[in-house]
Amino acid sequence: MNAKQWDAETRRAQYMADTLEELGVQRSKGGRRKLRLYAVGCCRRVWELLPDDRLRKAVEVAERFADEEVDKAKLLAAEKRVRPLEADDYFPRLPARAARAVGMAVAACGESASNAAFVMTALLPTPIADGAKGDRVLCDLLRCVFGNPFKKPEFNKKWRTESVTALASGIYADHAFDRLPILADALEEAGCDDPAMLTHLRGPGPHCRGCWVLDLALGR
Repeated sequence: MNAKQWDAETRRAQYMADTLEELGVQRSKGGRRKLRLYAVGCCRRVWELLPDDRLRKAVEVAERFADEEVDKAKLLAAEKRVRPLEADDYFPRLPARAARAVGMAVAACGESASNAAFVMTALLPTPIADGAKGDRVLCDLLRCVFGNPFKKPEFNKKWRTESVTALASGIYADHAFDRLPILADALEEAGCDDPAMLTHLRGPGPHCRGCWVLDLALGR
C-alpha cells in the first residue's frame, strides 16, 4: 500500500491495519494510544445498540485508560463486568453482537502490544463492519486517527493559539466533533494553510478521539 491507496481505500480496513503494523506505527507509546482510541471510536459507532450501561461504562474506562487517566486494574475490572454480557443468549441478535464487540475492544485496549492486527481482528466481526457502508466507516476511522502514515504532517507551533487550544480541548473533552469546522476556522486564522488538515476538520467524518489533527492542535 502507498499514500494514494491509503487515502482511497474503502473496503479493506484489515489491509490498512496490516500496513500500520508493517510501518511500525503502533509500536510507539503514541501509536498504542491511537489504536486504543480507534477501538473505542468503533464502539461509539454502535453506542445506541448497547443495551446495558455496563457496556458503555467499559468503553468509557477504556477511553480513559488510553489517555492514562485510569490504571490497568480498572480496565480489567471493567472488562470482567462485561464478559457475562457477551453470551449469545443474553441479548438478541444485533445488541448481542455489539456487546461482544465492546468486550473484544476493551480486551484489545488492555493488550500490552496493542497491535493493529489484534484490534482489527476483534472489531471486524461486529455490527460496524456489516456491508460496504460499515467497511467504509472502519477505513475512515483509521484515517481519522492516523491521518496518512506515509505523509508526516508539519504543524507550526504558532498555530496553537489560545483560541485553538481552548476549542480543541473542549471538543476533545465533550466528544463535540461537530465543532471541528470551527476549529478549522481558528487554525486558518492562526495561519494554518495545510489543506489536508483543514479539509479533514471540515469533512463529514466519522471522527473520534485520537483524530490526527485534533491531537496536533492539542500537542499530543
